[in-house]
Amino acid sequence: MEICNKEKIILLGFSIISPLHLMNFMTIYMANRDSYGSAYVGLSGFLKSRNVPERYLDFCRKQGVTFFEISDIDSILLNNKKMKFDFVFINAYAFKAVLKKLYNIRNIYFIDEGISTYSTKKHLIKINKIEKNFVYYRNYFVKFFLSIFFEIFFFGRIKKLNFFNKEDYIVNIDFKNAFVNVLKRIPDEERFLKKENVVLYCSQPFLELNKVSEIDLKKSLTSIKSKVEDKGYSLLIKKHPAEHMFDYESNGFEVLEFDGMLEEYIVKYPIISLISKNSTSSLLANALINIPSYILDYNDSESLDENLKVLFSKYCIPFELF
Repeated sequence: MEICNKEKIILLGFSIISPLHLMNFMTIYMANRDSYGSAYVGLSGFLKSRNVPERYLDFCRKQGVTFFEISDIDSILLNNKKMKFDFVFINAYAFKAVLKKLYNIRNIYFIDEGISTYSTKKHLIKINKIEKNFVYYRNYFVKFFLSIFFEIFFFGRIKKLNFFNKEDYIVNIDFKNAFVNVLKRIPDEERFLKKENVVLYCSQPFLELNKVSEIDLKKSLTSIKSKVEDKGYSLLIKKHPAEHMFDYESNGFEVLEFDGMLEEYIVKYPIISLISKNSTSSLLANALINIPSYILDYNDSESLDENLKVLFSKYCIPFELF
């Protein structure tokens, strides 16, 4: 039975902070396009910076998505006060918005935000070095009890759309296929390096995070490159958007000149395998299109909790076995 007609339902995404989150939002929107009269995305974090390709934003706009500043959320809700809403969140409710539209919300979606979706709360507090003080505990308990209230009030209408089932870590096939279809529909960048017989190295901002020295980083990359070339392949570097301190080209490494997500590239163009540290892309490379995904520091206990160890062991391979 249809709850509302199309013209009265709005899909609204809050604090979408990365390209992955944006494409997850688009996966919901495009898979259920006939259900929505309009769609809005609140800009936040990375999405407001150069880390998101303009062609991604253009693609979304051409599909009917309107972007707005998070500070303008009240006017969005007020101007559509008679409309029904589907809300899209990453890992937490926008409490004020939910309370304001309590009786106008049809569904609430929580989208996959990456590997932190599968981490325990205890581990997230540890790696983010969250200070536990009075303010932390006060906010925690207020949000905890509000969340319980929402779980009861919206019973049957809260939907968690993840790439992996949290019980057995099996890939959610329907969501995966819809996500891949969205990536395939994004218009290609006109100019970027296309190579065959490539092993892609997905880098991370190790220098920027003071986790390694430049000398050790170059030594590690040189060792990886030699091992890849010994197999008859070429090593291609996909830089992390936050990297700026290490000059790969002047140190003898070839960089993939591609402005989009790694996931978009590997869906559209064949590679031999992926090499990375523990990351979302490491998991999705294998889960999306069955590309072998090799992990550096496979048994890194600092960045993984027990849940993530199970997940990575299911979809990734230690680099030593390359």
